Amino acid sequence: MRSILALVLTVTGLTAFADQCQWNSASDAESARALINLHKEVMFYCQNCGDSKPSFIAEVKSVRTAQASMSGQKYPYRVVTLTLDNNEQKEVDLAYLYVRTASDMFANTAQLVGCPSEGAVTFIQTTNRNQKLQHYYNDQGVRVPVASSTAATATGNGGVRVPASATPKTK
Repeated sequence: MRSILALVLTVTGLTAFADQCQWNSASDAESARALINLHKEVMFYCQNCGDSKPSFIAEVKSVRTAQASMSGQKYPYRVVTLTLDNNEQKEVDLAYLYVRTASDMFANTAQLVGCPSEGAVTFIQTTNRNQKLQHYYNDQGVRVPVASSTAATATGNGGVRVPASATPKTK
């Protein structure tokens, strides 16, 4: 009986982050559609799912939103579906979709449109072999780099650990 309980808890823990921004409000879905139409190049990366690195870069041919449904039941949410350059149609979770925002930078779509997601990195830099830029934004909107965990100290910023020397100085 304990092994069954342990299995259920493990599976529940592993799927806790799945589908964070798969079903969206109409405004978030429309914002994502407009953003993807503007930038056209996307990358998929689900760190919570165990992906070790971001996927290939794909060009989006078209993007559409539709009412969410499951087993014939319709829900008051919207889903975002992409048609990629290889004609594959993919319903996406915005938490794990990144759009190109600069020549060497992809930004997390969920965070750009305001869908709350946990565990998704904010930016992925494509130079230097798809290394993730480890950073966060403080209460004043200032970008703060995250140093290695050996020199890190807790700062009360939602679980991100940064060294005391990385805390920005106020003017």
